[in-house]
Amino acid sequence: MKNRRAIRLVAISIAFTLLSITSNAFAESATKPVTKLDAVVVTATKYETEQMETPAFVTVITADELEKTGGHNLVEALRTISGLEYVSYGPLGTSHGGMNSELPIRGINDGELVLVNGVPINNPSGGSYDLNSIPLSAIERVEVVKGASSVLYGSAALAGVINIITKKQKEIKGQVNLEGGTESYSRDSFSLGNDKIFGSVSYLHLGKQKEISKNYGKKYTYGTEPLNQYSVSLSVNPLETISLNYLGSMEETDFIREPWESVKVTKSNSRKGSDQTIKKHFVNLGFKRDGFTLNNYYYRDDLGYKYDDGTPASTTEAYRYGFNPQYHREFGEVFDLLVGSDYQYDHVDTSKYGIHKKYNYSLSSTLTYKPIEKLSLSLGARKQWIEQPDADDYAEFCPQFQANYLHTPDLSFYINAGKAFRAPDLLKLYYQSSFLVGNPSLKPESGWSYEVGMRYRNPFVAVKLAPFLMKYEDKIEIDRSKGYPLTYYNANRFETKGVEWDIEAYPADCWTIGLAGYWADPVVEDTAGNEQQAGAKFQLSPSIGFDNNRFRIKTTVLMIRNRHRELDNFLSTNIVMGYKLWKGEATLSISNLFDGKNATRGDMTSTSTSRYEYYDTGRIISLGYKLDF
Repeated sequence: MKNRRAIRLVAISIAFTLLSITSNAFAESATKPVTKLDAVVVTATKYETEQMETPAFVTVITADELEKTGGHNLVEALRTISGLEYVSYGPLGTSHGGMNSELPIRGINDGELVLVNGVPINNPSGGSYDLNSIPLSAIERVEVVKGASSVLYGSAALAGVINIITKKQKEIKGQVNLEGGTESYSRDSFSLGNDKIFGSVSYLHLGKQKEISKNYGKKYTYGTEPLNQYSVSLSVNPLETISLNYLGSMEETDFIREPWESVKVTKSNSRKGSDQTIKKHFVNLGFKRDGFTLNNYYYRDDLGYKYDDGTPASTTEAYRYGFNPQYHREFGEVFDLLVGSDYQYDHVDTSKYGIHKKYNYSLSSTLTYKPIEKLSLSLGARKQWIEQPDADDYAEFCPQFQANYLHTPDLSFYINAGKAFRAPDLLKLYYQSSFLVGNPSLKPESGWSYEVGMRYRNPFVAVKLAPFLMKYEDKIEIDRSKGYPLTYYNANRFETKGVEWDIEAYPADCWTIGLAGYWADPVVEDTAGNEQQAGAKFQLSPSIGFDNNRFRIKTTVLMIRNRHRELDNFLSTNIVMGYKLWKGEATLSISNLFDGKNATRGDMTSTSTSRYEYYDTGRIISLGYKLDF
């Protein structure tokens, strides 16, 4: 029954798109599309390569494509990419008391490393990241690399990397974007600059939400007061060899816990309000010349949480600084060498578990050999040392082998096999509360990722396809078998296997049809040897779009099925329309078209001591106008 309902909803959304298009008699011609496989990428190798010659599954999504997904912010836009699940604890993916939205890769929780211009921004405390706080107006493109990436990026790149590349433009120009709609939603931004200096400011607002989560065991719900988010970005390039980038944001909202009607009120479900403020700063000073690059960076993430019932306020102040010199050189047309090192210092001061520190050092190298013009073979390795004054130190060695065969300019095959690891973050080691207790004896997660893939393109279609297998030991999970307080432990085994695909077709001028997704079987084995499903098994994101350079419309559907912890299937449909008007574009956006109540996180297993769900935002209809000058 659920399958038939999902098919009907997809069919309705596609029919709605076709009806909208055919009702507009636009006859302007359009050029043949540039396919997804024409992009030059940097994340998969740390230097520029043609995507057809890159030995990894890479997805590139431009700023324009992010807007066309209908996502209200970056995390909502990226959740439609193939291979990604979506996890959230608050409306529009906002943080809830330090619990942040996530984009697990191929069913692996906590396996993704998030970068801005190649620099890590995962929170030093818990490894989380607030992609919703990065304004779309500051982004040029996002590159998502699937598979083990520890050789290039070290700890935390267990399942893949999400690299956000900030905007630069050659000539001076600006844009004003004003948007508002139901649920008191508004998103406004202003950007201006050229190749020497570029900046943007943005503001996002969402009205009060009544029920963002529900706890069936303790019988309470959470709602929110209005959400306000302020963001600023600045990119300065005084010389061709020097760049300075800054991103800053502040987010404010209140969460209110309310007991169910006609239930006994206890300490654990009584009404409780909390005022949350999150401030973030990211600065990166870069130097690049003759194959040598150096990034010096600083990242700060502060969370404040005040309660209205007299409970002591909760604060977390976390920061990181580091530098990563790198040298890349080509030796004729046969050899290609990349060498680098990293230093990173993490510092956390929190009311939950005090002050803790971590030091990271690493050396890495990748050698690429091209025995013939069409074939490239790469062998890489990284040695990383982690020192922790209050816990065990770690030393990890990760090798990687990659090969790419360019059979024709439009058909290539690749192999990617590598080891990756993830060290326990400070929260998992030391956290202390009545709900959750850290475990200082945790060991790093580590294991191997294997992938083979193919890419094909012609004027009518672009295809990426990759079967994969990821096998890890000592996966860090939460032990829910003994009730509260919960704690972390190293599971015996964790693996996921399956296939990922990304297909985009161009059946006629102005038309684009997409079908992205993955099927996987993520399994974790607990200390007793019992297997449990560890993540969603199936994600599918079909889309259909029309764009004749004056009028555009795109429908995108996100389906997540066969989810773990007995969560219901996720289904959401977004529609975005635009019409060129004067010096800009008028837009209409409808997110969650059918107003479904989709769970974005939870545990509904019958044996759970406290069943709960967090919900996606309901339907939002908004009108906007973008003015270019």
